Amino acid sequence: MVFRTEVMPERAPFCINHNTPTLLIGSCFAQHIGRLMANGKMPTLTNPFGTMYNPMSVAQCIEHLLNPTPIDRDALFEHQGVWRHFDFHSELAHSSPEQSLTSINSAITNGAEFLQRAKRLVITFGTARIYSRTCNGQPVANCHKLPAAQFTHKLMPVEQISILWNNLIAKLLNINPNLKIVFTVSPIRHWKDGAVENQRSKASLLLAVAKLTENHPQAAYYFPAYELLMDDLRDYRFYADDMLHPAPQAVEYVWEKFKQAAMEHTTHDLLAQIARVQRAVAHRPFNPHTEAHQRFVQQTIEEMERIEKQHPLVDFTTERAQLLASLN
Repeated sequence: MVFRTEVMPERAPFCINHNTPTLLIGSCFAQHIGRLMANGKMPTLTNPFGTMYNPMSVAQCIEHLLNPTPIDRDALFEHQGVWRHFDFHSELAHSSPEQSLTSINSAITNGAEFLQRAKRLVITFGTARIYSRTCNGQPVANCHKLPAAQFTHKLMPVEQISILWNNLIAKLLNINPNLKIVFTVSPIRHWKDGAVENQRSKASLLLAVAKLTENHPQAAYYFPAYELLMDDLRDYRFYADDMLHPAPQAVEYVWEKFKQAAMEHTTHDLLAQIARVQRAVAHRPFNPHTEAHQRFVQQTIEEMERIEKQHPLVDFTTERAQLLASLN
């Protein structure tokens, strides 16, 4: 008997591996997948400007990378002793405008360089709701906890999202014809909008992404992260204490499905080898000065060297230093 409905994602028309630099932009879900890819020594850059939630903000982020013009001080504003910018997350804000500009402009430069050589782009939309400044109608990526009266908000229509992103995909493919895009919709619910508005928002995103993947069948693919949580796991034991964000087991489950959909078996094997090495490095011996531990360290280093020789893009420099330090 079958006691659940298992979602089986379609295979992506392209693969992701250790030879495909991948830029991930979007909601917290992009952070989860980006972290797991980075842990597996895959070449990634995740949210260079901080977490983004709606299609407009993600598009603005990419526009900054396509046209990497430095931000000047006039674009910053000060709030609660910290200098900020409406297009960038608070993690790039500092107590002095000079520090903020350095962080923001470094993020632009590094992100633009990475986009030029990226082979994969993972986009995760969290909500179709966009916030704009009341004074000038400017859309913002982050409200920086300013008073709600300073902003208006609305739901982006499906057609607006589709047109915006069709144009953006054309720009991306013009500068990087081999770029492949993975779209996902975050399963994390925006509960402050209410149950009905959250569902309408997710529906808008799902319909818009469907249009985009239909328009670009060779360059774009939809991975059903939303459906995996809503229709496959579908149980509050797979959620964190806030009952909104996925629990670690759910993130791991979706990660396994993502690997099955977008990665070859050789990549699965390499990720497993890297994970074994990392578990060995994380092991803390009761007595690090025994002959047994020294032999364990040597064997682990030899395993690192074997993997690095077979896969030159994998680098265990940090882990090797950790192991050697444990002998001191």
